[in-house]
Amino acid sequence: MGSTKHFHYSEETTAISLFGRAFAHPCRIKMVELLIEAKTLNNQEFSHYFGMTRSTIHDHLVKLWQAGVIEIESCEAGTLVSLNMEQLDFIRQLISLFSFQTKDAYHLGVLD
Repeated sequence: MGSTKHFHYSEETTAISLFGRAFAHPCRIKMVELLIEAKTLNNQEFSHYFGMTRSTIHDHLVKLWQAGVIEIESCEAGTLVSLNMEQLDFIRQLISLFSFQTKDAYHLGVLD
């Protein structure tokens, strides 16, 4: 068993970490792109689009919500999801910033 490390991070450091985690999966990046286009989607629409269970979609949405990227509202159609408009410009900058070609690296020897 590992030991628990007791270190207190600043609120800003924690917020940056949550934001990074929100965009650490391609599915969540695509969710944000879909919301930029559609404005509002429900969890069933995400589930259908990605071919994932609603519980998996829920897990992805929670990470986006924890970072303040999306807003969630319950209604008869399920869970309505929209972008936090205060974050929209920053999200667009982030997406364009990371629009680059990935490199295949099978081992660290390629860095020599």
